[in-house]
Amino acid sequence: MVHDHPHVALQLLQLEPKGPWVRGAYSAALPGQAAQRARLAEPLDGRLFFAGEATSPESYATAHGAHLTGIDTAQAVAKALGERV
Repeated sequence: MVHDHPHVALQLLQLEPKGPWVRGAYSAALPGQAAQRARLAEPLDGRLFFAGEATSPESYATAHGAHLTGIDTAQAVAKALGERV
């Protein structure tokens, strides 16, 4: 799936045929627009949350960036649901 956004130069999603839980993606910001990654991580209406390497301000384009934002986002979801984190 590809979305149009004025600050995104390239967005590519590649589905891996090796298993039902394996997916891959890569993002690239336009020059001078890396700070826009924080906007990608903002939840919508406190109900729809985003994670992944594209939302990581320091570790974009890396597996650990995806992992770390997943942890942060899971904690934000739990907090939004009123659960103790």
